[in-house]
Amino acid sequence: MRFKKLDNGTYQTVARGSTMTLMRSEDGDWEVWTSNASTRAYNGLPSVRHFRHLKDVEAAYKSWDGIVDHIAQTEAPAWDALDPSGGRFGYSMARVVEQRLILHAKPAYTQRDVEELILDSLFNPSRYGNQTLSPGEARFIVICSAICNEAQLSESVRAATPQAPALAPASATIQ
Repeated sequence: MRFKKLDNGTYQTVARGSTMTLMRSEDGDWEVWTSNASTRAYNGLPSVRHFRHLKDVEAAYKSWDGIVDHIAQTEAPAWDALDPSGGRFGYSMARVVEQRLILHAKPAYTQRDVEELILDSLFNPSRYGNQTLSPGEARFIVICSAICNEAQLSESVRAATPQAPALAPASATIQ
């Protein structure tokens, strides 16, 4: 496997003597920490570069080429079937990850997160491709966030999702 998942939003790859760790920062951007012979000799600490989008990481490092697809394929390809737009807006796990729509990590996501996304899209449509989100689209982003962050999903969000019972084990729900 080219990319190894270490934790929620943290991946690692080794190439040409360098160990590179890609992680999601608290502000939602991406950081690449690189440890190689040069950085170890200089001060023993890895070098760190910051990126706004995963596509920028792919462009800067050959070793990270394909990480967007990898995240989309390994995190939850079945969730793409829940695309509330029926493909009209192209909502997919890859799009949600790439466009930084994944919500910040937390232990659980609820119906309140869905409602906050809808309101945010009303006041800040540029974050969502200059459109406001429907309840189904907001729910899809919350579901993708729960998958990527390995968090629990409230029963209210699961109940409003057509195929919810088959998507996550019952132990992954909260009341």
